[in-house]
Amino acid sequence: MCGIIVAASASTCGSGLLDDMQRSLEKLRHRGPDGSGALVSSEEGGIMVSLGHTLLSIVGDNATQPITCSTKNRKYHLVHNGEVYNHRELRERILAEKWCSCADFETGSDSEVLLACLAYKGVNWTLEHVRGMFAFVLVEIQGDSLVKIIMSRDPFGIKPLCYAISQGNVIISSEISAFTEDMLCLAVSDVLPSRSMELSLVAGEWVLREKSYFDPIISSSMSGEYGDDIICSSIQKALVEAVRIRMPAKKVNMGVLLSGGLDSSLITGIAADLLHPSTLNTFNIKYHTSSDETEDDYYFAGLVAGKMSNVDHEQFSFTFEEGLEALPKVIRCIETVDPAMVRAGVPLYILSGKIARKGFKVLLCGEGADETFAGYRLFEKFHPSLARDCDEFEAELERRLRNIDTS
Repeated sequence: MCGIIVAASASTCGSGLLDDMQRSLEKLRHRGPDGSGALVSSEEGGIMVSLGHTLLSIVGDNATQPITCSTKNRKYHLVHNGEVYNHRELRERILAEKWCSCADFETGSDSEVLLACLAYKGVNWTLEHVRGMFAFVLVEIQGDSLVKIIMSRDPFGIKPLCYAISQGNVIISSEISAFTEDMLCLAVSDVLPSRSMELSLVAGEWVLREKSYFDPIISSSMSGEYGDDIICSSIQKALVEAVRIRMPAKKVNMGVLLSGGLDSSLITGIAADLLHPSTLNTFNIKYHTSSDETEDDYYFAGLVAGKMSNVDHEQFSFTFEEGLEALPKVIRCIETVDPAMVRAGVPLYILSGKIARKGFKVLLCGEGADETFAGYRLFEKFHPSLARDCDEFEAELERRLRNIDTS
């Protein structure tokens, strides 16, 4: 993950907010330990824009941001958190269609490809063709004037992005914690998943336009058009492809969070096959003591890992005291006190720290499967033979898919 902070001001009091950029970057250092960068520009009419970024390097070398691209009459500044999985295919298309030349790409970074798509083909085209998890902020300038600021988030909200607008000032960040004390009085909103939001300045006031670019819901009527074999085969192909494109190409240490459940076990099996004969590292943490170890995730994760010849599985445990010590850090990281999220967040926070200290940067997991395939126990109350239950089942599944970033 990386960290994003952007500040724009159309008022005389905005200079104080921009001066806080370095402090905000320090608060985002945990999101990007591999480097940081900042860009401050003062545009005609007194509009000030500042972009900052902390880097976790996964794709490409020397990929420090913000990055800038100039076309014939526009200049674009970008900060991006996440990964564009199909950046190689998009780069080939860019060069084949001569939108720009090889010289315009200084690194192997996927962010450079994202910026080229946004600059040469526009936001709508880019969001239609990009595959990935992302949050980005694009600043568009014509001559010496700010045209607009675009902020967007991936279809399922994997990468966070929030913003606040007040008294001619705009603050955009990966985390509320990056807001300095004088910013915290502002009303903060999330950029919603599958949305692009455009900010422009009209008569000294920021005008916000929101557009949805993706709908996760597929009509249930389609299911009757295909047999079970075709549906199962399609799901298998999609899942294998989803795992494949998420595996880093360069030599970045990658692992899988293996709980022993269906979701993470399938992902582990696919990743192990794709990596074979190289070793796949998997991890698990014990967060409670069970009287019967065969009822514990800890047990099943080890059982699954033992069935695969090229899986190196490591199991951790933590104490009550360690969990208590991590609690305030978890709440600060997830920026909520929702009991379910905090309860799940404590062992994940501790486990992630242990894995990171071993040098791993990329982890695959089974998150999202329960929303997609009705894996939660609450779905057990619906009886498929009852029409009323089918309607309620579909409504609940749709609600969870549309709110998957918070479910």
